[in-house]
Amino acid sequence: MNIQNKKREVNKLISNLYEDKIAKIISQDTFSNLIKKYESQKQQLEIEIKRYEIKKIESANVRKNNRDLIKEILDLNELNDENVSLAFKLIDRIVIDDRNVNIKYKFDISA
Repeated sequence: MNIQNKKREVNKLISNLYEDKIAKIISQDTFSNLIKKYESQKQQLEIEIKRYEIKKIESANVRKNNRDLIKEILDLNELNDENVSLAFKLIDRIVIDDRNVNIKYKFDISA
């Protein structure tokens, strides 16, 4: 179950808890204890969601920066020591067959 589903489940539990309290199925003490527990779980899930979103954004930024850097290198018209050194840092291997040249980078540039 993912974090969003867990959060929806906790929200549903909180809603049911209010209904049970209003219907006098549970006591005020039980309600208070359970609401604290569920609210705490909800806060933890919200923190996890924010962390995941931040990691997702950071990862996308890294991929974009890597793609931009590779494009910049591939657009170079002349090679010098600095360009060659940078290319070696980015390229894992170059595979050449009868008709194709495939460049394998040290990281994923897709997305």
